Amino acid sequence: MMSPPSLLGRIVLRLSLTTAVAILCAYGWIWYAFQSTTGVMRDQSLIDTARAIARSIHAEGEEPAPRIDLSPALIASYVNARAVRGFAIRDRDSGAILLAAGAEVGPVPEHLEEDEDGSLYQYNPDGPGPANFFGEALPIRRGEWRLVVQVVRLGTDYQELMDIILVDFFEDGWPDRSCWRCSSCRS
Repeated sequence: MMSPPSLLGRIVLRLSLTTAVAILCAYGWIWYAFQSTTGVMRDQSLIDTARAIARSIHAEGEEPAPRIDLSPALIASYVNARAVRGFAIRDRDSGAILLAAGAEVGPVPEHLEEDEDGSLYQYNPDGPGPANFFGEALPIRRGEWRLVVQVVRLGTDYQELMDIILVDFFEDGWPDRSCWRCSSCRS
């Protein structure tokens, strides 16, 4: 017959189980914090990019088309992005694309309101799978023109975080944070 476990054996077993549960809880919390941080960084990056593109669009009076003054470096960064990033400037009324580069941005979200500060959206054009498009649609008015600036990124949450850190911060330089919430960016 087996003798009952010793006091030392029971203490070791209980401490081991308690440690294992604590490690699993800590891992779950760290994973949740990582996913939350990834989402916030992705969303803020999309919002900042859409606002930067919107600031480069000008129209006065009844011009036949709005003037778009994007830097060649910005356009080149989207053309050379291996179809993981993209942007489009659309006519809000007709849906026609005035300028686009990089990955296809997809349709304008149906729930987008005229006076909205922008709308974050997510869609998967090819069905279920790990890859999604994360986007920002920003409605703007320039003169008589009603436009929508759309910016998208393709990737999973983890890939998105790495893109934001490696591409946006180290290759493109630190973003200008002086106008995150100012009223001139929303117009």
